[in-house]
Amino acid sequence: MSYNLLADSHAWKYRNELYRGIHDSILSWRRRLRGIVQEVKALRPDVLCLQECEDFHGIAAALAGCGYTGLHAPRAGGRTDGSSVFYRTSVFRCAAFEAVDFTDFDLRENAAAVACLVPSHPNAKPVVVGCVHLLFNPRRGDRKLGQLRVFVERVEAMRDKYVGAVGGDAAPHAMLVGDFNAEPDSPLYRFIVDGTLDVSRVDRRDMSG
Repeated sequence: MSYNLLADSHAWKYRNELYRGIHDSILSWRRRLRGIVQEVKALRPDVLCLQECEDFHGIAAALAGCGYTGLHAPRAGGRTDGSSVFYRTSVFRCAAFEAVDFTDFDLRENAAAVACLVPSHPNAKPVVVGCVHLLFNPRRGDRKLGQLRVFVERVEAMRDKYVGAVGGDAAPHAMLVGDFNAEPDSPLYRFIVDGTLDVSRVDRRDMSG
């Protein structure tokens, strides 16, 4: 399961621009958190990925009673939200975690959480889960592509590290999850599916659709 939560600070910062017709009580984070927890309880996903996760500790406390624990990759530059991966402790244990800070690559203040989860079931292959929130700006497809490339490379690196973790030479499964701020079948989406993109043929303003 994956959700962009809409960080509370973003909800109120863009209140008049994006959410003018929505009553304050609906935008209230306390109300929205209750709804999220109810949804998780109803669907019981083994893995939950969250973007714009601002109240990580509050969410973690609320989900602990449902059998989940979480890992968080905060955004840099004074931003208060980030990307998080939660998982059911009865199903997985975490073997490794990396918080990817895209400012380390001069790619703006977005973040990705990458975790290697090992199933409790014997002989089951690990799963490398990557949760990302790419840059929103539709005019900067070049930076989105840069972030996406780094994200995929970090997931792949962790996946390679755990080849054969349960015997043999089998590689872990990999899940790329998040808010990619891209349209279906956009060049950015095709890069995820095909693994290649000829940037000389694509205007950066059209890269994400």
